[in-house]
Amino acid sequence: MAQIRSGTRAISGIMIESFIEEGNQSVEDGKELVFDKSITDACINRDDTAKNAGGTGEDQQKTDEIV
Repeated sequence: MAQIRSGTRAISGIMIESFIEEGNQSVEDGKELVFDKSITDACINRDDTAKNAGGTGEDQQKTDEIV
């Protein structure tokens, strides 16, 4: 984002890791995992994804119906 803010125009896109629940978690023996939370990269949550991707409430409702 710093490159975009500084005026670089050679960037054609960005990648944001997204999942239902925000953040990530470690897999550890004896520790229960949080359902719908990444065990790899830290992610933003579904609602923030919709906001940042220009999605609307209607788009979110359609996603909820699919899930």
